[in-house]
Amino acid sequence: MCSSQDEKTLEETLKWKKIVDDNCDCDSQNRPIPSLLVQNKADLVEAATAKEFQKRSHLEDFAKKNSFCGVAMTSAKDNKNIEECFEQLLGTHETMQRRSSAGD
Repeated sequence: MCSSQDEKTLEETLKWKKIVDDNCDCDSQNRPIPSLLVQNKADLVEAATAKEFQKRSHLEDFAKKNSFCGVAMTSAKDNKNIEECFEQLLGTHETMQRRSSAGD
């Protein structure tokens, strides 16, 4: 998770992802568990004045480049996309389970 108000927290997600990847079991095909890139405090970002690191397109590129399974922009204050964030992560996990069961 990173903050829409602090660009350095985006880079810090890579440290946390590495810790998870290095210490959590992989699936049967040696793929790491899915990690979703979440940027919080979306309620504080105005689309017209958003900095590059606050834009969805930038986050999606960052996620793809760094092997995150997707992106969610959330606001805990406004309860925006919180449930969707977990649904997206669960959906990715379920897809991986089906592929693993099918032998892909």
